[in-house]
Amino acid sequence: MSKWLKYLFSVVIICFFVFLIFIWQWLSFLHAPMINANQQPIQYVYSKHTPVKALAQDLHKKGLLAKPLFFILLAHITGNTRNLQAGQYQLTPGITPAQLLQKIVTGKVVLHAFTIVPGWIFKQVIVQLERNKYLSHSLKGANNDQIMQKLGYPGEIPEGRFLPNTYKFGAYTADTDILIAAYNLMQNELSRAWAGRDKSLPYSCKYKTLIVASIIEKEAGIKSERPVIAGIIAKRLKNNMYLQMDPTLIYGLGDAFKGKLTNDDLKLNTAYNTYLNKGLPPTPICMPSANAILSALHPTKTSYLYFVAKGDGSHDFSATLTDHNAAINKYLLNNIKYKKRIKKHVK
Repeated sequence: MSKWLKYLFSVVIICFFVFLIFIWQWLSFLHAPMINANQQPIQYVYSKHTPVKALAQDLHKKGLLAKPLFFILLAHITGNTRNLQAGQYQLTPGITPAQLLQKIVTGKVVLHAFTIVPGWIFKQVIVQLERNKYLSHSLKGANNDQIMQKLGYPGEIPEGRFLPNTYKFGAYTADTDILIAAYNLMQNELSRAWAGRDKSLPYSCKYKTLIVASIIEKEAGIKSERPVIAGIIAKRLKNNMYLQMDPTLIYGLGDAFKGKLTNDDLKLNTAYNTYLNKGLPPTPICMPSANAILSALHPTKTSYLYFVAKGDGSHDFSATLTDHNAAINKYLLNNIKYKKRIKKHVK
């Protein structure tokens, strides 16, 4: 064998062994866990538009990736250098670099939750949004008009327009995205319920239904009573009676409400005082649930015109003022101020 053939043979042998070593290291890289089984899961945030090279270097710097060049190579081989999605990712024990890359490519981010509680007023929703550390905040200091402008609904009053629900989102989602999702869900729920409504009801539009549903949400803690209370509201409206609902009065008082209604409170003629003003208040008084909306549009046909709280979350319903006063004596016997207020204002 000539000298050159021996040299070429040596080069081939060396290249072969280098290739074997590379394959072994490559396979080890692909299947080696980034986090050992005895470690806790790690939260990792990948920022938008970060190049794959910078991602690999950051993972290496944090001690999560032994071979950053292999990670970059993997991204190029799979054609995913430009398909990475920003967000917060959970690295669980046993996860491999290939699995992490697939997670980031498919956007399997850690999901957080924001819940709008039935009965919350819009002010409470905004406060809780601002307290959520996983959201990107853009509404701080904005008034209601400015917020609705940002959402794309200028001129609309926000109260009652966001459906109570739990909304899942990835880290750094915009706070406006949560509100838009809740707004759209409310519109869908309201439209669906309105299409199947009892058409004998005295509500000329979906917005009035929203107002009624918000009153029901505040008045009735027990779901089984909601259709009955809805029936009383509809009947009082048809009979041109005052609604006389305490929650509307409380809403109109705003921060001036100190926990108990007084005679002075009832004399304050706000647009929400349904003891002094007939008909519905001008806006919803809270965020009503889907159940409250359905109750408003499918009330129980009832002879009742009055109800009083028993003190356990339920109500006593009456068809006449005489029976209603008797119920007050039975359940609110020790509340002298309440009895005086009722005798003076109930009609």
